Amino acid sequence: MDKKLVERIEEVVSSKNRSYLGGLEKGDVALLVIPPDQDKEILNGIVDALRDRGVEVDTVYENDIYEIPTEKLMLHTAVDGWKELIYFQDTMRDYLVSRGMVEEPDHNFATGGTLWKALGDYVRKHPKYNKIHVSTHAPGHIRKYLGENKHKFHGHWEYARRELFLSDLMVYPDELISLVDQKTFERVGEASEIRVTDPQGTYFSCPVSEEDAWYWKQTMPIGGPPEYYNPSHLYMLPIQSFRTMNRFEKFRNLVAQVPHCYGVISGTCGHYGYYPHIQVYFEDGFVTRVEGGGRMGDLLREIVERTKDVQFPYISRKGWMYMNGIALGTIPKGFRQSNIFSNTEYLPNAWERLASGVIHWDIGGEHFAQEFLDFCREHKYPEMHCWHVHTYFNTYEMRIRKTGEWVTLIDKGHLTALDDKEVHAVASKYGDPKELLKESWRPKIPGINYPGDYMRDFGRNPAAWVMQEVHNCLPETIGVPPNNGWQMSPK
Repeated sequence: MDKKLVERIEEVVSSKNRSYLGGLEKGDVALLVIPPDQDKEILNGIVDALRDRGVEVDTVYENDIYEIPTEKLMLHTAVDGWKELIYFQDTMRDYLVSRGMVEEPDHNFATGGTLWKALGDYVRKHPKYNKIHVSTHAPGHIRKYLGENKHKFHGHWEYARRELFLSDLMVYPDELISLVDQKTFERVGEASEIRVTDPQGTYFSCPVSEEDAWYWKQTMPIGGPPEYYNPSHLYMLPIQSFRTMNRFEKFRNLVAQVPHCYGVISGTCGHYGYYPHIQVYFEDGFVTRVEGGGRMGDLLREIVERTKDVQFPYISRKGWMYMNGIALGTIPKGFRQSNIFSNTEYLPNAWERLASGVIHWDIGGEHFAQEFLDFCREHKYPEMHCWHVHTYFNTYEMRIRKTGEWVTLIDKGHLTALDDKEVHAVASKYGDPKELLKESWRPKIPGINYPGDYMRDFGRNPAAWVMQEVHNCLPETIGVPPNNGWQMSPK
């Protein structure tokens, strides 16, 4: 094993960074749920190091939990970004299939829900484990499916591949992430309005009432209970505070007040992958029309039409396709992985959303009241938001209620909290602040931060461009680049 790998393994199991393996202690009985493409050398090194510390460790492959043989697993590809609608939430998949909008997909895969449901059963059958590491995201959903064992969820398992494991992202100090999150979030209780723009075409505006602002501030204590706070996943729209509260029994009968937002969200990808440039228009919180987007756009237009007159229980107005959240990444060392076009992860493009300044927009209805869930299950409607748009060069501004001043939280993709003096002081405890706080990744997009024409060279077929970008094959000249031997995966 090379020296760098040995050093990183020691660093990971000795600290409380990222997935919190350093929080495992002598006497713990830990279950590591690993993906099928796990790097064996990394895994064996971590397991040996933990056992040397007195931790009892077992490992199990994700696909063994939901009982699909490794050789029969499908590979996901970010070429087919529209498939987020069938792989992100299984209730959306069932809705689309039941309405004849898509064919029944190959079942040699698991959505998050499929894995987490199976994990809940697995943990009940194996009660000896007191600490569980699983998945790379969605801690709230994992705890939901673990049920009475939710306290056993100790952290994610993010150490499958060397590209990620050896990156600066994996050992970014938790203290620094929490402080950046705090500095970004600290004035939301004073907000009367927010607006967001992005050069791919986004313009979004939303008023914030005093009551909404108060709840928004209260329900995401930075560094607080994990049910509320998800590091580098800041809730930048008040309705997300309702969603957080809604997970708890005493708040489940509250009616979801759809935000009175207006504007358009524009982009070319979500958590699964890429689709042609899409524009999603909002009036009073609901999607009124969708332009472009290829197959993704076609399906979304049909979903809007089929659900616009449906009154869901505990939702303030009719319809399902409304603005459900603005989630903000805050880690300056976040980046897009290079294996997104051949990957066993069911959301191959999800990692980039951790990068500081990157927003992923959550769209679609959601509630945890039993009447809402029963209604959706009876009529085969999706139970949760089921798709996203990523935007990278955002400017996010907040109007302060008392003074009327506009405060800029993101400036053309740059997270302004990274300039804070206290943040720099804390960063100096871990190394050179300039290096630690330097934002190391942004995608190269023609017509925005790279030579070329946005629609001609990128917007019509973003996956072709990104495939060349992740393989370092982009040209320095203006125009559509040569393929350089990289072939698109079949759809």
